[in-house]
Amino acid sequence: MTTQKHQDIEIVSNTIFKYLISNQELLNHIIHRLEYHELSDGELIAYAGQNVDGFSIITSGMVRYYYTMLDGKERNKAFFTQGQLIGSLSAYLTHQTLPFSIQALGDVRLYKIPLELIESLREKYPTEVELFIGRVAKELFIRNE
Repeated sequence: MTTQKHQDIEIVSNTIFKYLISNQELLNHIIHRLEYHELSDGELIAYAGQNVDGFSIITSGMVRYYYTMLDGKERNKAFFTQGQLIGSLSAYLTHQTLPFSIQALGDVRLYKIPLELIESLREKYPTEVELFIGRVAKELFIRNE
């Protein structure tokens, strides 16, 4: 494993652990099924109206959430950096499409936890996954206040 990948996996592990997922078997299961993505400045990670297909952890760089107004102007919602989880938890929980777009600001590396993995883990580890979702929801609620 390269030094960069090792550092990235450490960031991902620490981020997941921050949400109180300390079950090593579960953590290993997630780590081995992550999807690695590199994005360039301005590249869209997700767009408004898209179905939720997972959540990602940023290991390098910065992204923004933004709304596109009817007049075409963009309004920033939030910015996220290394070690933060991105994606729309509210869209996931309500089975809605994304209400905003997510864009790379500069070069970005991230690891995606696919929705299919989350759903299968919810069946096998219901308590841990619900705790994870609850902690993420709490953090997002506090951040948006």
